[in-house]
Amino acid sequence: MEKKHWPLFGLPVWDSDIHPGFEKKVIEDRPGYFRLWQAKEGVTSMTQAAMRMALGDPNPMAPINSPDDIPDFSVETWIELMDECGVQCATLMGMDTISDPYPGPDGKPAQLRWHCPMEYIKEEFLDKYPQRFVAIAGINVKEDNSKKMETLEKAKEMGFLGMKIHTGQEELPGTRAKYQHPMYIDDIAVDVPDLRIYQLHCGIMNNPRQAIWNVIRHKNVYTDISPAVLQVMNMPYANNLEHIK
Repeated sequence: MEKKHWPLFGLPVWDSDIHPGFEKKVIEDRPGYFRLWQAKEGVTSMTQAAMRMALGDPNPMAPINSPDDIPDFSVETWIELMDECGVQCATLMGMDTISDPYPGPDGKPAQLRWHCPMEYIKEEFLDKYPQRFVAIAGINVKEDNSKKMETLEKAKEMGFLGMKIHTGQEELPGTRAKYQHPMYIDDIAVDVPDLRIYQLHCGIMNNPRQAIWNVIRHKNVYTDISPAVLQVMNMPYANNLEHIK
């Protein structure tokens, strides 16, 4: 392996939002991840093609019909990419979601499941590379309260740092942007001022100004500035180092 490229410009670099689960190994055990490799249209197809190009796939638009067709993507691939990009440590975002019903390909209501078990994240990432990864738990908000509390307790026991709140724009069919609006973070911060809240993506494609206001107003609210596609969104807070400072 090549020599690590960090610290980058003398600064420690922390990737605040990595999604484990796309790895080829036993991908069938993680609902939704193989389907995302198969994406054929919309933003998800762009994401999938970009992943394949980054992995050196000479034909990133070729159909993927089985798990065997997925590039050799593994936990070690994450480590290699992090080293190449100067990233010392990364936060893993556990997913546990199910979309609202939407018209499926056959015209019948469909729902999309996206789930990366905490056990998998702990065994494959945290236990193997404790100096390179920390993790956030995925909470299925459609579960009843007792199940959600059970998940939180389990996450705490396994060493996860918190739960995931997505304040960006999810492109998967059946998701509703209004539930990702950072205005709801303001509500939570007012009601629970001692809760440390970390906004993902700074409200991209929804209301980044509200997300920034949340940080200004509430001492317990933080944000990262990771947009999905810099070239498309061209937002000053993402590109302007002076603004970020």
